Amino acid sequence: MGDRTPETAAGIVSFRKPPLEAGEIVRKLRARGIITAPRAGWVRTSPHFYNSPGEIDRLLEALP
Repeated sequence: MGDRTPETAAGIVSFRKPPLEAGEIVRKLRARGIITAPRAGWVRTSPHFYNSPGEIDRLLEALP
């Protein structure tokens, strides 16, 4: 939600996919076994150390 710098970098990614609401996206992903969270109108996910590249691909493929 802001500029990514070495000081603010984290393994958290937030995104929107208009016209869908964050809660709707989270529900659809959860139905496919993918855990995310709605945060202030954004979908929050943490694709970092504990996720394989294949799991991240699965998230992207499952997006409504």
